[in-house]
Amino acid sequence: RRVLFRSDIRIGHANDVENHFLNFVYDPHDRVTHYEYHQGAKDEPCGTAEIRWSGNNVETREVSASGKATSQEVQILDSHHRVVELKYSDLYHGEMKLWYRATFQYDDQGRVTEQFSDERELGEGDDYVPLPGKLVVRYDDQAHTRTQVFYSKGVLALRSVAQLDRDGNVLSIHIFNGQGKEAPAKAFVPTNARMPEQQAGNCEWEADYDAQGNWTERRLWFTPADGSQRLLLRKLLRTISYR
Repeated sequence: RRVLFRSDIRIGHANDVENHFLNFVYDPHDRVTHYEYHQGAKDEPCGTAEIRWSGNNVETREVSASGKATSQEVQILDSHHRVVELKYSDLYHGEMKLWYRATFQYDDQGRVTEQFSDERELGEGDDYVPLPGKLVVRYDDQAHTRTQVFYSKGVLALRSVAQLDRDGNVLSIHIFNGQGKEAPAKAFVPTNARMPEQQAGNCEWEADYDAQGNWTERRLWFTPADGSQRLLLRKLLRTISYR
């Protein structure tokens, strides 16, 4: 068989490279075991990641350019290779300290139906980590909807209802607080000013499909709350060649 391995990834804006991942190493099962991370216009080395696979455990250690371990993530997988438990430790006052732990449950289609994260103090950089509390997700495959209910310290805090397309992508979403009141929808909309401005209104995707049932164009529309004409915020085009 022919296997294509990831060897170099560059991420940035315009012509400026901001993040650079390189020198990937793989084990005999084609799993990543090592890579380096560089950053900035000068492509300065910032550290490495070491990944160890052992049974149903996957351990990732990030090491700084000076050789100091800065974080550790341990994933526990089920028989379908899905993450059922996640533990993340960070460097705190010179010692590795557990920051958060989360567990996950799935349905027969491999979709998350429950996420639970231990109570903890929130800190900087929490954008990509599970919030402390319990998230319950339910899918209605006939109506193509997904309902998410979030509990904080055992109390209902948030409920969201998303309309999905045939592929499971979100078309629109409505959010309700713990008392069942819908939160006003807003979006950043382009204006004559230099930066987009936040306006009240609803966003909804539309999609066109080819004869094979795959989407070829997706459009994100914004409908202002004041009743004015809707605006096209984004358009995605995809060309598929079938053999």
